[in-house]
Amino acid sequence: MKLLVERDGPVQLLSETLQETELLASDAVNTKLNFWLLPALPDWNCWQLCSGKETFSVRPDSREIVLPADLGPEAFCYVLRVASDGILLDRGSIPLHCAAVIAAGQQVFLFAEPGGGKSYFADMLCKIFQGAVLIGDDHVVVGGCITGNRVRRLRGAKREMLGYARNEGSVMQQIPAKKIGIVLGCTGARCAPVSSVQRRRELICRASGGKYLLQDPMFQGKRYQIDEIFGCAKKEQYQIKLLDFAAGFDSFFSVSGSFEEIGWYLKEIIDPERR
Repeated sequence: MKLLVERDGPVQLLSETLQETELLASDAVNTKLNFWLLPALPDWNCWQLCSGKETFSVRPDSREIVLPADLGPEAFCYVLRVASDGILLDRGSIPLHCAAVIAAGQQVFLFAEPGGGKSYFADMLCKIFQGAVLIGDDHVVVGGCITGNRVRRLRGAKREMLGYARNEGSVMQQIPAKKIGIVLGCTGARCAPVSSVQRRRELICRASGGKYLLQDPMFQGKRYQIDEIFGCAKKEQYQIKLLDFAAGFDSFFSVSGSFEEIGWYLKEIIDPERR
């Protein structure tokens, strides 16, 4: 399989076997991989996806991403997310497992563990604030602009699948200067400001903000070391980048409570005049 990245064009995943064709046609791949590699790879090069029985590595010098063998759709997406996030980091951007919304003229980043309400509250903010734009609800990349996953899965109250929707503002060219960070579901105070940069980074990491470059991935019973995958100290590089990112917020809060309480806190944090 090949990744073809054309100048001024989208990333194309080119299959070479029937198995690869079926993999690329799966809902998981179509939902998750529609944007991830677009900002990650140089826009004039072709990368080769290679399968290796006991290998997962990224080789920029030969433009290869070596995948563990016989991956299913979810694992395939996860592998490419790890790989693209690492490449993004080398290019000066920071990939995050979070939701991002432009609301009331501010950048709002929502961090939470899986199932913690990122998508729900991102949607809620877009409904409350006129002109709000949902950048992404799961995977966000911050660089010269904010980029987010273009397609999101819609779930019901019991997390059952309802369908898919597009995030209209997946790429924003003009970014408001003010930036607010909010970690959902924290224990302790219901709504507390966090001034310490170290504590902010700790909360982001705990809420899976650094999920794909701080945790060593496991596929089919084998664990792969992040630093070995990239051939460098990627975890340390990402920790340093996260610290810089955490320092850049105008305000940062940890919020807990019922979904109704959290919704009320978010409205007050973003626009105190709405209380």
